[in-house]
Amino acid sequence: MISSCFLRTKRDRVPVCEVAQYLMGALTVNDVVYPIPPSPSAIFLADSAAATTATATAGGHGPDEAVPAVGGAAVGSEQQGGHACGGVTVPALPCAPLLVNCASRTTVVHNADASGPLRDLQVNCCQESYVYVLSAVRFATVMGCKDCTVVIGAAAGMVRVEECERMQLVTCCRRLTVTNSLECIFPVFVATPPVLCGDNRACQFAPYNSCYPRHKAHLQRAGLLGEEEDEVPANLWGNPVEASMMGMPSMAAGTPTSSASRAKSRSPGGAKGGLGGLGHDLSPAIMPPEQFYTLAVPVPPDSAGDPPAENPFGLPSEYAAVLQEREAAVEGLHQAIVDADLTPRQNRELEECIRGRFTEWLVATGNLRQVLDLVSVAEKARSTGNATAAVAASALSEQSTTPTKAQQQQQQQPR
Repeated sequence: MISSCFLRTKRDRVPVCEVAQYLMGALTVNDVVYPIPPSPSAIFLADSAAATTATATAGGHGPDEAVPAVGGAAVGSEQQGGHACGGVTVPALPCAPLLVNCASRTTVVHNADASGPLRDLQVNCCQESYVYVLSAVRFATVMGCKDCTVVIGAAAGMVRVEECERMQLVTCCRRLTVTNSLECIFPVFVATPPVLCGDNRACQFAPYNSCYPRHKAHLQRAGLLGEEEDEVPANLWGNPVEASMMGMPSMAAGTPTSSASRAKSRSPGGAKGGLGGLGHDLSPAIMPPEQFYTLAVPVPPDSAGDPPAENPFGLPSEYAAVLQEREAAVEGLHQAIVDADLTPRQNRELEECIRGRFTEWLVATGNLRQVLDLVSVAEKARSTGNATAAVAASALSEQSTTPTKAQQQQQQQPR
């Protein structure tokens, strides 16, 4: 890309200094799409001053403070206004970014409705973790994450994914770009076609599969919902664009629904080779409806009488039919148990069998660690009076996550 922009000369080799001078003069920084973060020194001084002020006034969690993560992962806090620290006046930071750095084998929950300007989000170098950022943000960057599930409530601008492996990103955004990522799953709402740049392998796209209380408020704050209350914006998740194949026929011509009908022929299971069956195919794939699952976010409703949250964007008919079939199968199993008229002893044996198989599933899929993490977060939240996180662990018992390829293989093995 840069070589096509550089001015051609008769020389075969050009000094690096001349290339740098040309780029500085010919290219400009798009600070709207790629905002420049504040300097680290200003953030450090502002954080120090804010921490001193908070210690002097009152303890506990503020209205916009993230729930402490298990395992020492830190989440940044919002800074507003100017501060004086050690005789140095720090200029007012309109909104410091929210940072989730180096979370490893843990669960991070950030659930806050802050007023003021939207913040930027950066999730960097996390491994085998669950990150829930349940709020509206301006821009988001997910970089260098492996074997993680990242949930972002709503992003008013672009969400960038760079150099991630086996990561699942669940978000609603205006734009989505994926760069140099491997075996990632994207159940998303995106207002424009997703763009893939660089070397991406075995990436799958699916319709948005989650919801939680106050989600619609976050979408409205990010400007992703229509002006009319019943207006549902178009979700272009099924029309990804591969930048390296520009000028070639599009992978998914037409609506997302029509592209989903060709999912089997373009899915990882439909081709032979490595990397989940895709071999060296660089093209993005549409997730087959049979592999689609919803994801339950571990937060309770605002009050006991509130109805459960619903997906604000709906699902294509193929995906909705698969979920209805699973629900019907569960209802049929419940009815069969009721009609069997079991004795108390048989009921106990059946309950023990179900509990044992469920425990095996938790261990095999790695969800047991997430349950323990949420229980630990709930215990810490009770001690600090945070009622929202105190009941977060109970929501996981109803969670139906989108399994990774390794988890799908484990589930398909006969017992």
